[in-house]
Amino acid sequence: MVDGNVKSGRHGVAGRASWGVADQAVSSLTNFGLGLMVARSVTPKAFGAFGIAFASYALVVNIGNGMISEPFLVRFSNAAIEDWRRAAAAASGAAISVGLVAGAACLAFGLSSYGALAQSLLALALTLPGLVLQDTWRSLFFATRRGGMSFANDLLWAVTLGVALAVVIGTGHATVFWLVLAWGGSANVAAAFGALQARTWPNPLRSLQWCREQRDLAVRFVGELLTLSGGQFLAIYTIGAIAGLVVVGGIRGAEMLLGPIYVMNFGVRAMAVPEAAASLRRSAAVMQRRLIILAGILTTAALVIGTVASMLPDRVGVALLGKSWEGARPAILPMALWMAATGASISGRVGLRALAAASRSLRARLYTAPLIVVGAAAGAAIGGTRAAALGMALGMVPDVVSTWWQLHLAVKEHLASTPGPVADDLVQVRSPVVTTEEDRT
Repeated sequence: MVDGNVKSGRHGVAGRASWGVADQAVSSLTNFGLGLMVARSVTPKAFGAFGIAFASYALVVNIGNGMISEPFLVRFSNAAIEDWRRAAAAASGAAISVGLVAGAACLAFGLSSYGALAQSLLALALTLPGLVLQDTWRSLFFATRRGGMSFANDLLWAVTLGVALAVVIGTGHATVFWLVLAWGGSANVAAAFGALQARTWPNPLRSLQWCREQRDLAVRFVGELLTLSGGQFLAIYTIGAIAGLVVVGGIRGAEMLLGPIYVMNFGVRAMAVPEAAASLRRSAAVMQRRLIILAGILTTAALVIGTVASMLPDRVGVALLGKSWEGARPAILPMALWMAATGASISGRVGLRALAAASRSLRARLYTAPLIVVGAAAGAAIGGTRAAALGMALGMVPDVVSTWWQLHLAVKEHLASTPGPVADDLVQVRSPVVTTEEDRT
């Protein structure tokens, strides 16, 4: 007979996973809806400029994750509420500071550009502080396993964005500037609501204090995330420089059509670190087994969804992306391969986060960025959209191998620092939760 604690434990994990997936679903649908509006309202070249702005946003958010969200998840998961609020005030304040600095950089690049690219970067610059803060609230809520609050925040963003887009399009202002501004502005509304949910106001004056206190993890996490997101960012810019903004728009269109994969990959990641840390307290073997299963699920799902998306009839693709469908279609399968590799890598990286193995997490990605950029550049020069996307995907594959190898080494170090395998086994025996047949195998 299964112990009641096992049932409640399983239901708790399933519930938290459901919130993670539901939250990411809302977030992805928000971005998907925005992408559809932009693709159908502007030219393929302007849609490529939007792709550049979105890649810039992703880069800045990843920097924020490395400096703020990831250290918070490692150190304040399951913290007492008062400790959480004190840390959240500093972390959210640091998020605003990151957005201000990055916004100034985007403003400078936007002023030095022209046309649709300048419009998209200027609109992004005006709204980046709130965009970074909104994303940070999501991680902070998941650190205390309150995924429902993150879901509510993203739902508000989605509703506000829908109203803003209706106003922009209804008043005849459907340019890339106003569409991006509507997206970022609605995120700022959700960011302000996040402070009300948390009952904690961001304190930017504590940004430097946060950075000093978290620098041992933050430096490595930022370096690690920059090696990948920086590589993606440079790859997109390189593709735009070699093959033009239309090719960039095609890759962005393919990413949009593969949105369900993002829902799984990053929805699971939001709640996986606290769960992996809990599994680690029971046994490193239990954690590894669950991460392997997670990697298999994410990888298989990415390939299946990518195959289905590649078979969409042209009339459906045109209905979704307008003139940008023609450029997006050849990039679908290569980008599905990219996301499959990303899912496998995320699963291993969750284990490294649970072990607080920041240095090994950084080492795992040292060579990823150059390979992504070189692959994308070679593909863009040789064969356009499909080859550029395939080059990016192939550059991601070594990251998977490196991540899991570093996880293997980190687990060995963890076991060596404990009394030994016998002690690890005792942890499993004594835990009232580990009583199922699955955990005994």
